Order: sequence, then C-alpha cells, then structure tokens
Amino acid sequence: MQHLDGKKAEQFVRYRQYPEGDIGRIKAQQAFIKALLEQKLRLEYLSKANDIFKAIKENVKTNITAADVAKNLSMIKALNSNNIQMYQLPGEPKMINGASYFVADDQKTISLIEESFGYKLSLK
Repeated sequence: MQHLDGKKAEQFVRYRQYPEGDIGRIKAQQAFIKALLEQKLRLEYLSKANDIFKAIKENVKTNITAADVAKNLSMIKALNSNNIQMYQLPGEPKMINGASYFVADDQKTISLIEESFGYKLSLK
C-alpha cells in the first residue's frame, strides 16, 4: 500500500519499464483508476463536490459546468470499482522499422465491442 501525491501518481501512471511493456503499463493505469475511484467516491469527498469542482475548474480547462456535475452526482454516487469494466484493445506489440508499435486486431476488436456493448459492427 502506498500513499501517492500528485507527482508520485503521475510517475506511477507514466512508468514504462514493465516486463510486459505497454500491456503492464495499461494494467497499472487501470489499477490506479480503480484505487482512485475507491478513495474519491466516498461520502466525505462527494459532500465536498462543489469545493473539489471549484479547484478543478481553476486548474483544468474544461467545458463541464457545476450544473453538469450536480446533474450527474447521483450517477457518480452509484459508481464503485466493482461495477466498472475496463477493456484493452486486442492486438499485439510489434517492432516495425526499429520502432515499437501496438497493432490492433480489427476482428477481435469488433468482437469485443459486439460482445461487451451489444453493438453490431463489420469491417469495411
């Protein structure tokens, strides 16, 4: 268990030296998002939503308004790390002309979207 300030949190989600490469980084970022939600979606923070939104508004450029936040507060309260699904784009890492790329698998991506979200897609 670690307590991260903003700088350490940024270092954690940007770290790149995992044995699995970018796949390891993605897993670490997903774990970070879940831990962040578990911490910040507690009642003690939700009751300070206006103060938090004000601080965000002063430091982040966004078109989200306080009214937008208030309108979605009930939905935000219903969130928890157990009911959030995270997906990884199907594919594989490849070296192409000396550069590292992640090449998506289009057919597996379509299958993932169709199975997970109920959309019917096809390759063109």
